[in-house]
Amino acid sequence: MSDDKRFEYESIHDPQTITAYLQSVLEGIVQRRIVLTSDGDEIVLRPGNLLKLAVKAKRKDDTSRLSIKISWKDSPNSESAEE
Repeated sequence: MSDDKRFEYESIHDPQTITAYLQSVLEGIVQRRIVLTSDGDEIVLRPGNLLKLAVKAKRKDDTSRLSIKISWKDSPNSESAEE
């Protein structure tokens, strides 16, 4: 049974705010519970023991992009329901 849930967030911030946001995600990985919320939307993710990390960087003219993707397979006994 598929339980698809999506969360998307995009905004412009200064480097300090983005650093704090990423630090919060890092703490969630360590605690194995990442909670993302924005405008009433919420998703709870539970990282497992093995995570896949993909990093891509691109520079074209005066624009740069850094993409960080972290993924994992949910274990059968992990809780997927939001609390």
